[in-house]
Amino acid sequence: MKMTSECFPCFFKLANRLMTHIKLPENKKITIMKDISKFLSEIKKYNNSPAYYSTFMYNIIYKKAKIKDPYKKLKQDYNSKVLKIYPILQKIVKNSSDPIYTSLKLSAIGNTIDYGVETSLDFSLHIKEIENLKFIKDDYKKFIKLLNNSNKIMLLADNAGEIIFDKLLIETINSYYKNLKIIIAVRDKPVINDVTIKDIKNIKFPQNAQIISNGSQMVGTFLNDCSKIFLSHFNSSDIIISKGQANFESLNNLNRKNIFFLFKSKCEVVSKYLNVPINIFVFFLDF
Repeated sequence: MKMTSECFPCFFKLANRLMTHIKLPENKKITIMKDISKFLSEIKKYNNSPAYYSTFMYNIIYKKAKIKDPYKKLKQDYNSKVLKIYPILQKIVKNSSDPIYTSLKLSAIGNTIDYGVETSLDFSLHIKEIENLKFIKDDYKKFIKLLNNSNKIMLLADNAGEIIFDKLLIETINSYYKNLKIIIAVRDKPVINDVTIKDIKNIKFPQNAQIISNGSQMVGTFLNDCSKIFLSHFNSSDIIISKGQANFESLNNLNRKNIFFLFKSKCEVVSKYLNVPINIFVFFLDF
């Protein structure tokens, strides 16, 4: 998908949110907003996704404000917050009629934790209503059919905190498909509250799950900016689970028959593109 005129107000809103978070003085914020305006105005054709351009916007702020990981503490806090309720999440999955499907829904709920799009981080209500939660776009049957014939799956992680929900998804799939090779790909360096290897160094995953960096700091997953190791795993995986809007924005035009997008549609632009209501959960195959 490509950036639209509706993305411009959102860019400035996100920029202001980050600068407010790091408590920049007003004069510095105005200077940086001018720099962002200049960057956006100099682009002749907006042929790429909002996620693509947002990376450069965030880099302007990071450079001018001289920061490297503004959401470091917040990422730690949300990992800890979800880990505290992890036994409850495990029980929900264990007691459900379809544990894999339930873990997918919980993983989608985890996508609510996103400082790059919205500030509402209360996922408890969704968890309470897990039985009634439905994917508006739902390719679960196709997922299971492909999973039954897979040797290797890859999860493209999104945010800190959310990664704990993804951990439960991986553990649940692994309990039914014990011979699967599992790859979990994260950002190479901090950007917004996206998860990096450092953010999950003390979190245990199944022994057959390998955590790798994608070699990129881009918001989303842009293959031409990813490492050769990542691309090798990406191209050899039977199934790819892509978490979050940014990963969707950057990968949805590949037309591959093995990428399943799992996220909460949080903005008007993405929702219109998918022809779905805003603030709903989706799990669908890319083609």
